[in-house]
Amino acid sequence: MIHASQASFNVRATDDAVCVTCVRGNLIVKANDRIAKLNGGEEVLYASRQWSGIRPANLELATAWRAGVVVFHDLALSAVVHEINRYRPGEILITDSRLGTRRFSGFIQIKSPEAILAQLRSLGIRVTVLPAGIAIVS
Repeated sequence: MIHASQASFNVRATDDAVCVTCVRGNLIVKANDRIAKLNGGEEVLYASRQWSGIRPANLELATAWRAGVVVFHDLALSAVVHEINRYRPGEILITDSRLGTRRFSGFIQIKSPEAILAQLRSLGIRVTVLPAGIAIVS
């Protein structure tokens, strides 16, 4: 549960965690029998019974989606692909686990998630596009 009065915030739920970012104002986040009081520029990440504790937020990354952009900063390629797969039909698959750990920084327009494939090719990564939106990255 989130209690906010005159606050702007972002909630991002993924398969295994929830990240609540207070953009401005103040929030109270209650989950899993825990409470966090956030001020503008702070966030908390929680999953099941684990909490990250309150930490400084990167507001540009947390709110970029509002402008139709997804920004990646020094993420493992596997995490980037997981995020991109939320926005495109089909699926991008990484067949080389070492490639999945490669660090990636960049951005994509949410309305054009296929652009990531061209970005990967420009980095010398092999991309094979198959029917039904399947793309093999190796």
